[in-house]
Amino acid sequence: MPSLVWRMTQEEAQGSPYEYAVREQFFREAGTLLDALYLLLHAGPFRFTIDDRTVEKAIWLLHADTQDTLREILVALQEKRHRIAAKLFRFALEALDLAAYFHAKTPSSSADLSKWYEGNIVAHAQWRGHLKNVGKAEAAAARREVYTQMSRHVHGAYPAILFSYIAGGSERNYMVHDGYQAVVSDRGFEARDFLVHPQVVSQHCSTLADLILLFTEELVNRQVVPASDIAQALRSSLETDTVPRRFELPTQPTGPTDEQPREP
Repeated sequence: MPSLVWRMTQEEAQGSPYEYAVREQFFREAGTLLDALYLLLHAGPFRFTIDDRTVEKAIWLLHADTQDTLREILVALQEKRHRIAAKLFRFALEALDLAAYFHAKTPSSSADLSKWYEGNIVAHAQWRGHLKNVGKAEAAAARREVYTQMSRHVHGAYPAILFSYIAGGSERNYMVHDGYQAVVSDRGFEARDFLVHPQVVSQHCSTLADLILLFTEELVNRQVVPASDIAQALRSSLETDTVPRRFELPTQPTGPTDEQPREP
């Protein structure tokens, strides 16, 4: 994969937040890939009718919804709007897992599919329960951990909110919102998106890369798009050469943590 972001761990992303050219290559490739996946999902012939209530339609709709969500995350990160991006991560994962649950076609998932078409919510715990029932307790536990981490941004957990703040330069380390820059002019006060910590955006790019790659796998696993089409979309979206690092990756990642505000 040409862009280093595609294979970057969370720790590596946190430790190399100033690789802007590397990130820009990822943005280009991710955008091209998501466009290609959109066409694979929506280009004719049209697959379903409004009245159709099959499992195939539900799986298709959930993957189409995931594509929309991933696109929204990409645009938000390009604009350094990390708060909305972080909240959308869980929505993308939840839709993919719900599609996988329906795809299992068990008595329980079939009953929940009917409820889903009636407008009821199917909890993520249903998918984790299915994993346990088929002997994948470790996978269920791992998914619960990932889901819980993503939910922190949705439910306003304290560590998640801290991603929006840096520590001021005074001795007291006052918390300063990352969208704050006091500009006094004839028009009064203006707040500008000026202090967003690059490590936050870098970490979120790594998460987005993981979700996009998972999305391509699930499109194949759920028989929504042929594997050959996914492979072609990947080949056509990746650039020929990898943009190299400009900085050495530190031995120990530095920068923002979930326990304290970020320093500028």
